[in-house]
Amino acid sequence: MALLVAIIAPIVLVLSLGCSRANLPVADPLMNPMKGNQPYGSEEDDQPMDLREGKPVYIWPVASPDGKRIAFVSNRDGNTELYVMNEDGSNPINLTRNRAEDGNGSYAWSPDGSRIVFSSRRSGNWAIYTVKPDGKELRRVTNVSAEDYNPVWSPDGQWLAFASNRSGSWQIYRIHPDGTGLEALTASAKDNDAPVYSPDGRTLAFISDRTGNWDIFRMPSDGGEAVDLTGYPSDEDHPRWSSDGQRIIFESNRDGNWDVYTIRADGTGRVRLTQTPAAESSPVFSPDMKHVAFASYRDGNPEIYVMNSDGSNQTRLTFNPDNDICPYWSPDGSKIYFSSNRGGREEIYAIRMADYREIAVSFHSNEQGSHGTGGYFEEHPTWSADGRRITFAAGRDQDRRWYVMDIETGRIEPATTEAIDGHAHHVPIGPGEDPVLSHDGRWVAFESNRDGQWEVYIAGSDGSKPTRLTDAPGAVTQPAWSPDDRRIAFTSNHDGTSAIYIIDRDGRHATAVVRDPSARLPAWSPDGKQLYFVAEESGRDELYRKDLESGKIVSLTHSVAPRGTRIWHPTASPNGRWLAYVTNASGEYRIWISDPNGIQKRLLTEAVEVRHD
Repeated sequence: MALLVAIIAPIVLVLSLGCSRANLPVADPLMNPMKGNQPYGSEEDDQPMDLREGKPVYIWPVASPDGKRIAFVSNRDGNTELYVMNEDGSNPINLTRNRAEDGNGSYAWSPDGSRIVFSSRRSGNWAIYTVKPDGKELRRVTNVSAEDYNPVWSPDGQWLAFASNRSGSWQIYRIHPDGTGLEALTASAKDNDAPVYSPDGRTLAFISDRTGNWDIFRMPSDGGEAVDLTGYPSDEDHPRWSSDGQRIIFESNRDGNWDVYTIRADGTGRVRLTQTPAAESSPVFSPDMKHVAFASYRDGNPEIYVMNSDGSNQTRLTFNPDNDICPYWSPDGSKIYFSSNRGGREEIYAIRMADYREIAVSFHSNEQGSHGTGGYFEEHPTWSADGRRITFAAGRDQDRRWYVMDIETGRIEPATTEAIDGHAHHVPIGPGEDPVLSHDGRWVAFESNRDGQWEVYIAGSDGSKPTRLTDAPGAVTQPAWSPDDRRIAFTSNHDGTSAIYIIDRDGRHATAVVRDPSARLPAWSPDGKQLYFVAEESGRDELYRKDLESGKIVSLTHSVAPRGTRIWHPTASPNGRWLAYVTNASGEYRIWISDPNGIQKRLLTEAVEVRHD
């Protein structure tokens, strides 16, 4: 972002707030290549990333155009290599297999997903290469003794734009993917970097220090006059186009610290989206342009946030004391991928936007501590009416099945269609809106952004007559029915911080009952007098119970789990004897049960055998 950081040796990289190029003068191009578009860069309070053999690192996820695969950098085979894995974390493939550094700076999928362009030092200097996502047909595109860095594809796949110091200063060039047709697009006396094509391919946005500081410029994609869009004595960085090509989002320190801005492609209509004393970085528009994901230091360490594209409804998505950086949207906008060093191990995670669930993508099923979609997991426990059985889902996202377990005998059987329907997953509600069936079976409550922001709705159990229940300026999610079906608890951040509310089924009398920056996932006790919820404490999730009459809050998990522990889907049995919830405290996301006070707790399930045909 603001500082050009050297890659001094292949065993050290930089994990920091930003994912963009950092701009200090390049004294030694070989040791200080310009940082770039995606996926990383630097900010103040840099944290060293240890890439030594024996400590696997998975960083900087970039989704393929069809969303089925993820490119990333890892040292799992002993040095920095470029990899591709399935979007669930399975089948990682080493694409580069070379002892030199591969994949540092930016790498990018071709528009059709058939190849990946990247930078490598295998020739002794940084050069541009392409490779197929199965690791075959590696091709060298540039072949000079200078440093070529930060390649990006044109939308039609006919050109690669990149930065190079072959003329003595860093300039923008373009070349065909087969290595022909090299053209210089800039010829200024100062440095230029980080080219990004507009969606129609006619324009390049880039950064340049030709004015004495780093500004964002635009020029025709075949070269020509460069226009300064920002024109201010400060540094701007990390330009990204909106999908309609009308606006550019970027980060700037013009107001004293790094914040997120947007500007029209002609340089007018600048809007500041974030305004906190801390640094914000790495903003990216969602594919539908309704939201922006970014990293922020406002909580003392970098966390992933999302906001509306006008800067409203800024919502914290991650909650831990380590570094969560480099947000990247899936092509359908259903997930945000990011890198994190939580627990002392750098991994790739995803946030599922439908319910803000975190998924550990790069924990592979054959590694210790596997969990999330990269390995095996269990979720969505639902009690039978007598409190003796639990229906739950188990497996992977691509091979997930429903089971019923008798909690007394431990017997597990495939769930019947009737049991699965109890989760309301067959109600004709929109994808990602997660309907929750009322206890009497007459209603469903669900979350939806169909009116432009996430709110809670209710409808008939067949999905008929959907009615918007809440109307708040912030996201409203995770509805839970009271035992008598007269009230609904939900999570909201409409006043700038997370809170749990209770509202009548007719939409009246909304009342905040828990105010905590990380409170979420409300669940009722069988008598309706208490509310269970999850909140973050010291880098781990804790399960709490609040007495709605006295207001007393009690921790049920007692801060004994390791940092990075997450808790999902708490639910009380109808007979009041048990609590069930999902946690990764044992390494994988499993279903646990405890007594109502959290004293006696045990892992309910062992691994359910799930075939992968």
